[in-house]
Amino acid sequence: EQVLVKWDAHEGATAFYPGASIFRNANLHLGARNLLQTDIRDFFGSIKYDSVLRVFLEFGFSDLVAAQLSDLTTLNDGLPQGAQAARQFQT
Repeated sequence: EQVLVKWDAHEGATAFYPGASIFRNANLHLGARNLLQTDIRDFFGSIKYDSVLRVFLEFGFSDLVAAQLSDLTTLNDGLPQGAQAARQFQT
């Protein structure tokens, strides 16, 4: 939890803030004239190890710590999602 406190997410990225919920997110769009909802297939898996490593380096972590954090947060060269992430820690 404390690793990413250096990063300020856009206020529209409501999932990254305490108290996040689908209702809080929907409330931001009440009264909008247009609304587009989309789902990007394999979005998390498309974010590769090198991109994750670069983010940790930009946060100011040393090369070693950035590599270790990247190892902990990626699986098969991508960001795991949901149950896939849970299986990573069972082995």
